[in-house]
Amino acid sequence: MDIRKLRHIVALSQERHFGPAADRLGVTQSALTRSIQAAEAEIGLRLFDRGRDGVYPTRAGEALLADAVPLLRQMENLERNMALLSDRGLEWAPGVGQVSGRGFDHSFGV
Repeated sequence: MDIRKLRHIVALSQERHFGPAADRLGVTQSALTRSIQAAEAEIGLRLFDRGRDGVYPTRAGEALLADAVPLLRQMENLERNMALLSDRGLEWAPGVGQVSGRGFDHSFGV
């Protein structure tokens, strides 16, 4: 499941209605409906009970939300941190570094 679908699921669970959730996400109501249906089909579980007074997460939906909310929070932190680095003109490049120390050397048999 991709991050976009997770964002849609979380927004719908918070707004309880497709219209306001779609507005918040900047998508059409039908696009949000299709996204939720695709997520449910992908995992083979219904995530929301739909009623006259709104939508509410099922037990499966609650379980997914328990993991999705912190994951999305981490993604937002990552995006914010990368934007800060970008704003400062800093660049991160993977490379090889050297780490040494008595405990490190001992634990790896160096």
